[in-house]
Amino acid sequence: MKIRIPKTIGFNEVDAQRQLRLKHLFNYLQEAAAIHSLQVGCGTGDLLEQGYAWVLNKVGLTINRLPRLEETIEIVTWHKGTRGFRSYRDYQIKSGDEVLVSATSLWLFIDVDKKKIIKPPADLSARYTFESDDATDLDLDSWRPVKDFEPEYTVSVATRPSDFDPLGHVNNAVYLDYLEVLQCKYFNIRITLSQLLIQYLKETPSDLRSITAALFRHEGQISFNLKSKKSDHAVGCFNYLEEFPCSESCL
Repeated sequence: MKIRIPKTIGFNEVDAQRQLRLKHLFNYLQEAAAIHSLQVGCGTGDLLEQGYAWVLNKVGLTINRLPRLEETIEIVTWHKGTRGFRSYRDYQIKSGDEVLVSATSLWLFIDVDKKKIIKPPADLSARYTFESDDATDLDLDSWRPVKDFEPEYTVSVATRPSDFDPLGHVNNAVYLDYLEVLQCKYFNIRITLSQLLIQYLKETPSDLRSITAALFRHEGQISFNLKSKKSDHAVGCFNYLEEFPCSESCL
């Protein structure tokens, strides 16, 4: 079963270049996964009432180009099966026959009260059905992000009430919002993004007032680490093809 969701890119979702911001792109992907779950009878609200939730562990995107203002696109997503504790989901964002973005993701099923990763029930996984198509050639199982590097910039980022999701954690898409602003502010560049890989390690709870972002740029790549005193929260890297001088308007 492949889920197809049409969207038209709105004014409040784009940057000064009229391209879809990463935060909203990630929101589209999360929404598509939630709609698929709802359609097969395991909506987010129902799962939470039972004490369970899906959490995103890793995601990799290959970007041919970002959707533009007022462009009509289609988000396509499908379940790629479960192996042990890991479940897999792929995505495409298309404009007509053109594939703009391809993505693959790795999800974990958790017992919310025990804060413990558990195996998804077999009957629950079966509801999604299985599609074998690969959206990308990225292998999230073998990818290991670089957590420890000598940062070029380190800065404290204040969390905001609007950053938190129904689980009381900073939403996955918000990390991309932080990073988009920081790479422009501290490297003073705007980039043509070609690939993004991110691993979510430890949730950022609502009582955490700030996190520290560490950034390092090298050979067409920006590595990042978002952490607090107690733990790493997200790590990964951007790969990019071009860079341009940044101005305040790009924020």
